[in-house]
Amino acid sequence: MHTFPKFESDSDALSFLVSVDGEWHKARISGEALWSRFGSPPDDDGMKQSYLMNAPRIHHVARRKIEDGLPCPTLDQSDF
Repeated sequence: MHTFPKFESDSDALSFLVSVDGEWHKARISGEALWSRFGSPPDDDGMKQSYLMNAPRIHHVARRKIEDGLPCPTLDQSDF
């Protein structure tokens, strides 16, 4: 069983769960977005901390993408 948020080093992204209409969906945010948009240090703990501090904004963007029909969005710099 995985806990979220979870750093996936193979793709340099942080995975998280977001609730849309009462259902949980997996989404991801790129390390580049966390570093450039939210000032995250480029390490696992820094990415998680940056995600947690900015979770409402990140979840809002992820929800919009899921509602638009993207099943497992990976958010990048351009989404913010």
